[in-house]
Amino acid sequence: MMSASRSLFLALGTLAALSFGPLLLEASAKEIKKCTTITTPGFYVLKESLTASGDCIKITADYVTFDLDGQTLTGNGTGAGITDDGVTRQGIVIRNGTITNFSDGINLGSSTRSLIERIQAISNGNDGIRVGNTNTLRHNIANGNGGGGRDRSQLQHYHHRQYCQQQR
Repeated sequence: MMSASRSLFLALGTLAALSFGPLLLEASAKEIKKCTTITTPGFYVLKESLTASGDCIKITADYVTFDLDGQTLTGNGTGAGITDDGVTRQGIVIRNGTITNFSDGINLGSSTRSLIERIQAISNGNDGIRVGNTNTLRHNIANGNGGGGRDRSQLQHYHHRQYCQQQR
């Protein structure tokens, strides 16, 4: 059985990591200035809006945070703006931007324990946001996507602050 002081220590440590961890990660952010494959864990930030043919950002590592920093990924109607490339990943965080005119805006259909927040998925041909098991969506907008905005058939941790409108 865990002592009260050990429990308090663990709780404070977790709180500190959640509070200050993002600040430390942001200080060492790797800048993204073109469509690419992210192959190592870490914090990445999009420095300018990008236009792509096919997939733009492929994430092939666990524990990746990708901050669009208010920028936009624009496709040509094919591929995914951001994808796990059909391979199971975990601990992916995608936040703060717009993804438009891809086949799928975000396709993390194979990934688990990931977070997508403050994303606008607009006018993608299929799903705006597609996720696999045990992922969290928070404060996203999916509008005008052909597949109904978001595919959450396998989603267990769904937060209600979503706006979704299917293309008519």
